[in-house]
Amino acid sequence: MTRSTRSLATTTEHPRILLDLDGTLVNWERCFERELQKLYPAASIRDTAAYDVRDRWDAPADLILEVLHRKLDYARMKPVNGAIEAVTEMLHAGIDVWICSKNTPQNYWCASDKLLWVTRRLGVELAERTILASDKTLVHGAVLIDDRADIAEGAVAPSWTHVVFDADYNRSMDASVPRLKSWTEWREVLGEVLDMDFSASSRRAVA
Repeated sequence: MTRSTRSLATTTEHPRILLDLDGTLVNWERCFERELQKLYPAASIRDTAAYDVRDRWDAPADLILEVLHRKLDYARMKPVNGAIEAVTEMLHAGIDVWICSKNTPQNYWCASDKLLWVTRRLGVELAERTILASDKTLVHGAVLIDDRADIAEGAVAPSWTHVVFDADYNRSMDASVPRLKSWTEWREVLGEVLDMDFSASSRRAVA
């Protein structure tokens, strides 16, 4: 964590936490798998260490791209276990929660579908606090919780500390990067990163 980021984290009463969608709040890959296997029933994971689905999945490249660019039933995708409860708890703990996800220009429905998911699962207020960015280093915050290993590589040095949301494809990351293995651990992990007390017994103002 940089000195400026630590200062922000420890002096701001309501730290801004940025939450990724796909693979962090939303079980996107399960839906992708289902749609890919409709086109190619033999599709299976080839490389568990690969993040990019074109490298990760054993299936014809043109079919993988077809699924990536088609309209998926994103609004009906299941949340990651414990994600909704964790976001609710963060808000009640006085955390300034924002959604920060990547937009995919090649998929015309991506932006609207993501906003619809957030609206249905988390409410209109958080939909209005949703940022779709191709480069998340340009978004200001104290912490970004994201499953992508190289998310801190971008146009600028990020203001946020990356907390990696655990997945098989990011376990080769440096052990010094804070890791959230389950949403049930958010209080302990964020408490350590921000040097703040988020224990259930602590009394904090509701944001």
